[in-house]
Amino acid sequence: MKIFPTLVGMHVVIGAVAGAYLNHKAATPTALPLSAHRGRASVDQSCDAHKAELTQAMDEAEVLLSITKYHLSDANLLKQYFGNYGNATPNPVETIKQMSLYDASYASSGQPRESCSDPLSSCEKGVIAYSAMDQSVVAFCDNFWNYVGLDEVCNTVEADEGWVKAGIIIHELSHQIADTSDICYGMSCVLDLAANNASAAINNADNYHFFSLAAYALNTTGDANCTATEIPQQEA
Repeated sequence: MKIFPTLVGMHVVIGAVAGAYLNHKAATPTALPLSAHRGRASVDQSCDAHKAELTQAMDEAEVLLSITKYHLSDANLLKQYFGNYGNATPNPVETIKQMSLYDASYASSGQPRESCSDPLSSCEKGVIAYSAMDQSVVAFCDNFWNYVGLDEVCNTVEADEGWVKAGIIIHELSHQIADTSDICYGMSCVLDLAANNASAAINNADNYHFFSLAAYALNTTGDANCTATEIPQQEA
């Protein structure tokens, strides 16, 4: 979700950070070395109660970004999630290349700061996270902590629905970098936009969210369209 509380929003331009791209059949992501966290943006003290969870979510988002960037050369996957966008803007490939969770290559305005204090009082029922564009803040609402980790992609219904913390962070980064909108949410609408309205697809934050999860699924299982397998109940 993107929120402009004032008429003039501050747009943050994020520079790309080279990452170690993971190969096909990569292992389940684990926490990055603590030294990797030093370049991250400052986190508001309001997140102290969720510090471990947020660190893990940010670690997984960095892994997800590395894998997503690795698969930017996959023309079929790009078409599935963004359609035939041609020279339209924002260019999804360039937008994803600019995504990063580190300060080093950010513009002088700095990286979006993470907050759990709901600075715009927008964490009403159903809101998971939002970008406060005039404050360069990505705010996490209470609902965010109920979402799942990357290791559940392809393995749970929650992940099939996109309820993955790292994917939500990608969603919010697209707001901060490319001023994307929230045209619609969910896989069904994402794929419909890509098939029928590429201009809308490249401007919809959830298309970036689900593209990244598809890239992760492709990288770890070989199937970008994998879903959780329902376990049959045993007869009594």
